[in-house]
Amino acid sequence: MNKATDPAGNGWTPLPPEKPAPGTITIRGKTVSTKVFVVALLAVLVVGATAISAASAGGDGGSHLIPPHKTMVDNLAADGDCGALQARFDAAYENRGTAGSEKALRNAALMEYANDAMKRIGCFG
Repeated sequence: MNKATDPAGNGWTPLPPEKPAPGTITIRGKTVSTKVFVVALLAVLVVGATAISAASAGGDGGSHLIPPHKTMVDNLAADGDCGALQARFDAAYENRGTAGSEKALRNAALMEYANDAMKRIGCFG
């Protein structure tokens, strides 16, 4: 053994590992205040929940709804044409594409927007 690292060889006794002070926690070798950690964790959770809520809130289907589809659905809704809105929804469903593809995301956004429009103008009763 190396004498510099051998306690018995150089006469020193290693200290026990340091414990974090009360009110602190150690993560990956960094000691932080428990309050700071909890506040940061809550902030991350709130931001994440807000993002998920906004993404699933409906509305315009997010960034995947292309302007011509939005205009078409808005015009059909303004005319109160439930049959045409349902036909656009059905066509988007039939042409939905491979899951996760851009085509699938656009058609899902169109279906969501058309469905919201049908609810808004009372197509479901």
